[in-house]
Amino acid sequence: MQLPSLNAVRAFEAAARHESFLRAADELHVSAGAISRQVKLLEDRLGVRLFERHSRGVSLTEPGRSYLADISAALRRIAEATLRLTNRERELRLFVSPTLAVRWLIPHLSEFVESHPGLRVDIGLNTKRFEDFIDGGYDAGLGQGPWIDMHADLLDLAPLRYEQLAPVCAPAVAQRMMRRSLGAELDGECLLHAVDEKDWELWLTKQGRNLRGASEQTLSTTESSVSAALAGRGIAIADLPLYRLELEDERLVAPFGDKIVEEFSIYYYTAKGRMGEPSIILMRDWLAATLGSYKI
Repeated sequence: MQLPSLNAVRAFEAAARHESFLRAADELHVSAGAISRQVKLLEDRLGVRLFERHSRGVSLTEPGRSYLADISAALRRIAEATLRLTNRERELRLFVSPTLAVRWLIPHLSEFVESHPGLRVDIGLNTKRFEDFIDGGYDAGLGQGPWIDMHADLLDLAPLRYEQLAPVCAPAVAQRMMRRSLGAELDGECLLHAVDEKDWELWLTKQGRNLRGASEQTLSTTESSVSAALAGRGIAIADLPLYRLELEDERLVAPFGDKIVEEFSIYYYTAKGRMGEPSIILMRDWLAATLGSYKI
């Protein structure tokens, strides 16, 4: 069996995933020149050009994209075999924003756990404080970012690529608002904030309104603000796709037609120097390959 150098394959995989020799060098703790040399050795070994070199960087050729798909699966199997060979339970502590965890990750996590019985996943709720990631001993995180001094992979998760923000409330609250005159629907209602007033301010600015004339309550997460809205305690701003089921069965309603659409980038991040650990690779690849295709 004739195999190319594993170092060359690792260098190519990192460079191909980032489409950057510099970012691959940062991940593998080598120089960009070393990545370039390893990739050139692999290209010479295969007799195929894997990258197009440009003045501003590199881009994958079609053979390069095909080879990346094949070796990524192989490297994932190597990581899985390595994990099984240890013959002891491993734990991956994952730091995730509360809404993302409750509305999206946890409902699908059993698939990952069943496929990797030797790896226990512990979910911690992301408070957006870097210190909590470090102090909590987390291995990886999932959320908006990336944070400074962390290795981060941008995940192309199609169902979550854009936020669709709009006010939501219980049906009884919506009926009460709709009895008021146009422009006065929110008068006397409680506006429920998640962490800060940013989302409400964006939506009200689009409507040409402001926060005056309504009571307000600030809660710690979007999930808690929407829970309060479900209970009839006020009106929350929510990402509509994440609350599709509640909207479909009319436990929640979106009484206004206007919504704000914002791009929502999600990163998988970990401490620099740990990206090569088998459990961290397995979770990253599963998130990218599996959850990106789910319909919320």
